[in-house]
Amino acid sequence: MKQQRNLFITISGNIGSGKTTLCQKLHEEYGCNLLNEEIINYLYIEDFYADMKRWSFHNQIQFIIHKFQQQASMKNISNLVCQDISAYECYEIFSRKLFEDNLINYRDFQCLTDLYNLLTATLPLPDLVIHLRTSIEILQERIINRGRQFERNITLSYLNDLESRYATWIQTITFCPVITIDTGSIDTISASKKIYQAAIDLL
Repeated sequence: MKQQRNLFITISGNIGSGKTTLCQKLHEEYGCNLLNEEIINYLYIEDFYADMKRWSFHNQIQFIIHKFQQQASMKNISNLVCQDISAYECYEIFSRKLFEDNLINYRDFQCLTDLYNLLTATLPLPDLVIHLRTSIEILQERIINRGRQFERNITLSYLNDLESRYATWIQTITFCPVITIDTGSIDTISASKKIYQAAIDLL
């Protein structure tokens, strides 16, 4: 490496795209420090999937706060840091979708937007975004196989809408480089090597 410094990578992608698996592989193979996606920490996630209209705002508030708390903790972590899903997509993908689907009202969306803009302005941006993608059918198969009860009603149309939103959002990212990886055609070892080499090139 050219020098030792913190390097912040965020792994982004649709539900079931392989974010957690790839983060774990980066940790195992290269000792990357992980900012994990821990479902147990989300107080409203099961309520949200049971009644999106009632719990969308609460769920998004907690997601965004939790993710920015992770980023704030980076000051105590050295070297390579890998985050499993970022606050940016929590807002840009999920909050916007919920608002446009009339599951979050205008007033609550403005509150989310103000919170997001405030935290974005005060915390470090990623040095690299890794965007994972694969076919909708593979996403659905992975979701079924991992057997989370609250995900049982996720539909192909829901996943397809999210995938379209990810494709649009990725094109707008200008604050750092973006690497897109098809996790349906490449194994996690090969993907982790590609990401690690990209990180080395940034250092």
